[in-house]
Amino acid sequence: MTPEERDRWKGAVGKGWETELVMPFLEALAAYPDVKIGGIKEKFGGLRISAYSSEGWVEKLIESLEEVSWHVCEGCGKRNGWGYPPDFETTTVRTSTNGWQTTVCQRCATPEMRFDVLSDAQQTGV
Repeated sequence: MTPEERDRWKGAVGKGWETELVMPFLEALAAYPDVKIGGIKEKFGGLRISAYSSEGWVEKLIESLEEVSWHVCEGCGKRNGWGYPPDFETTTVRTSTNGWQTTVCQRCATPEMRFDVLSDAQQTGV
C-alpha cells in the first residue's frame, strides 16, 4: 500500500478510530502491495473495513479491529476494556434523536444523544 492509498482514507471515520485503529492498520499493510482496501466506514456504531487480499490473516485482523472499535471512542480514541483500566466515562454506544448509533465517550457525546446500554450481541450484530 502506497502512502497515497493510505492517505485516501484519512477522515473516513472519526479522529479517534483513525489514529488508534485505522492508520496503524494501514501502515502495517504497507509491506503488502497486493492488499487493496475497498472501504472504511462507521456502520451501526462500529468500524467496518472491506479489503481484497489473498492473505487470510488480513481478514482476521479486520475482524479484530471491528470488535475492538466497540471499546474505543470514535471521537477521541479513549479506550474502555481490552487490557486498559475500566472507566465508566469511556466508550458507550449512543443514539441520536434520529436513531444514528455511534461509539463515543461521555465527553465526546453531544447533548441530543441518549445513552443506550447494548449487549455485546446487539453491538456486534451476532
